[in-house]
Amino acid sequence: MNRPAPPWKTYPETEEEARGVRGRTCGVLYLAGALGVLLSVALSEQPGRDETGLLLIVATALTVGAALVLGSSWTPTRVLHGAIALGTALICLCVYFSGTAAGVYETMFVWVVLLTAYFFPGRATALHVGWLLSAYAVTLVAVGASAGASPLLRWSLLALVLGVAATVMSMLAAGLQREMRQRRTLEAELQHLASHDALTGVANRRRLDEELHRELARARRHDWTLCAVWLDLDDFKVYNDRHGHAAGDELLRTAARDWQAQLRETDLLARPGGDEFVVILPDCPPHQARNVVERLRGATLPALSCSAGLAVWDGDESATALLGRADAALYESKQVSRPANPGA
Repeated sequence: MNRPAPPWKTYPETEEEARGVRGRTCGVLYLAGALGVLLSVALSEQPGRDETGLLLIVATALTVGAALVLGSSWTPTRVLHGAIALGTALICLCVYFSGTAAGVYETMFVWVVLLTAYFFPGRATALHVGWLLSAYAVTLVAVGASAGASPLLRWSLLALVLGVAATVMSMLAAGLQREMRQRRTLEAELQHLASHDALTGVANRRRLDEELHRELARARRHDWTLCAVWLDLDDFKVYNDRHGHAAGDELLRTAARDWQAQLRETDLLARPGGDEFVVILPDCPPHQARNVVERLRGATLPALSCSAGLAVWDGDESATALLGRADAALYESKQVSRPANPGA
């Protein structure tokens, strides 16, 4: 039995899910940063440090982080970008309030880069890294003389490390997104093949059964009239034998295309097999269904004629019974239209 993948291994399938993952991740990093700054204040003593300023940053980070986690599913992308930019500013303020550029707060810049490069590879990442390095340069100038190493050296090393991290993560994220798009495309193709006839592109027997059961439930719930039409190309075997299977296949494709053009979007055209087709007409009174049948017969290629059997759901019968009555009506139609055999 196949088991679903754990939540932490499932890549978001929709934009809403992706927005929720981005918001929660950013919120968790805010909360982790607030905890880190709080621990640095509580567990270490540093002369010249502005602890009041650091505690205000902690309060701000806790508020923003909680808001992002709780409101992750509706957080717009532009708000998330603003939160990331604010996080960069708060880290720079931590460096400034600590009074030295040789502290541990700069390591949190890596979180900013990994977050943006993973979720927003490309131009957005470059803009965030550019803002980060600009804000850090201003911070180093403000801290200046108290820095343990040359401000230019610290800035250059950080720019190198973060640039490499952003490039590598962006490449990995872009590759992952490309693989996910390919997987979704393949899944969509497989789903289409599983529910559509490979030759004509209309619904196959499996989808016919599924949709008919759903339409019966809707008809019962809304007190709708539901009609089923069974179509059959007359003398198709003769045409196939005379012109070849390739010509017969093309005829089936053309007939399906022409018939589909005569139907509403809510109607369903299916090919159970061979030269037989079924049309499901939801919320369609009998007189309108008869008009549809005549349009379908009129849209059939001149090379062949078409027989049809119509059944109106009686409000109680099963899908199998409804299709059976449509098939029986088709048989009666073919018997009536078949010329008499003098030798019979």
